[in-house]
Amino acid sequence: MSKKDQDIENLLSEMPDINDERSFDEYYQRISTQLNDEKQTHNQTNKRWMLPAFVTAAAACLLIIIGLQFMNSNETTDMNMAQDDSESSAEEGSMEENESADESGQISTQDEEAEEMDILLSQSMTVTEQELEGSNQQEQMTYVVPNNDLTGYIPLSIPSRTEQPEEMFNLINEHLNEDRLGVDTSIFNHLVYLGLNDEGLPIIEVDQSSIQGSAMETAVINALNFFEPLGYNRVIVQNSEGTDVEFPQMGTTNEIQLQQSKKTYKLYTNANQLLWLESNMTSNSSIAAAIDNLKVSDEESGVMAPLPEELNFTLSEDQNELTMTFESIPNVNTEQELLYLVESILLTAKSYGFTEVKFEQLGRDQIGKYNLDSPVKVPVYVNPISD
Repeated sequence: MSKKDQDIENLLSEMPDINDERSFDEYYQRISTQLNDEKQTHNQTNKRWMLPAFVTAAAACLLIIIGLQFMNSNETTDMNMAQDDSESSAEEGSMEENESADESGQISTQDEEAEEMDILLSQSMTVTEQELEGSNQQEQMTYVVPNNDLTGYIPLSIPSRTEQPEEMFNLINEHLNEDRLGVDTSIFNHLVYLGLNDEGLPIIEVDQSSIQGSAMETAVINALNFFEPLGYNRVIVQNSEGTDVEFPQMGTTNEIQLQQSKKTYKLYTNANQLLWLESNMTSNSSIAAAIDNLKVSDEESGVMAPLPEELNFTLSEDQNELTMTFESIPNVNTEQELLYLVESILLTAKSYGFTEVKFEQLGRDQIGKYNLDSPVKVPVYVNPISD
């Protein structure tokens, strides 16, 4: 026996005596009970660990399922977004195409309007004696009517459609389109040509009730000037009862003297229609004052000056011939503007009794239909209209 074993034995011999009165069966029962309790505790411990494990596994599965659904949702969203982007792009493309089409249509409309205006601008608005002699043009009748703005009067010439030209006086509404021309022909609704009297003078029945104010009186006189180019220097007027007519300014009378009044001619535009508009000058005004007035515009009323404001010139008169000498070449942008400059001077000079105008130092020998190498005869008709 080793020394260590001897020491253990000595220690045990020194311990007090223990008297255990419990039987072997009691010990067996207690040990069995303790073992069963430990087994239950071990099973419960296993169950407590199994539940979290199961929950963890279920949560993991749930997360996987949610993840898959989220991924599918993202894919669907991406597909929808791509489809929306595609549709949006298509809509934008369609809108751009529509806008492009609209812009193209607007440009086309603007081009058409510009083309219509160019066509109007390329046409002379007078008829000359040379044109009448060199063609089969019919004799024309000239109506003088106010424009819609009542800022002046517009002479309109149309071919005669009757054997007796005087009868055309009653047919104005059959040949002129008020809306297209921007004029007011209503004054002719109050005037009726009845025929010629014993002296061969035109007889006009006037609606007395329509002559209210000086403006209406002026409109009547301008309308009756229809007969002046036909060779008449006066017309007979009467009311519906066949007696004298009372005018606000002239008073009571049965005839009206027709005479050429002094006028200026400027460009008047209504929509795409361009016409010469005449405005009366005072009886004592000079031709120089009238031509200076051709530089003045009234844009609000659609009246445009045919002469540039900075234009300087001198005038000389020799009986029925007017000579206009330019101090510098007119500053105009187009050939057409130069044509209108010449025509406005010719028409204005005609109203002052001149039959020819000589243009000096204009820098051109030919403008449109006018040969400037020699004096130019004034036009016969103004604003020719084809119905």
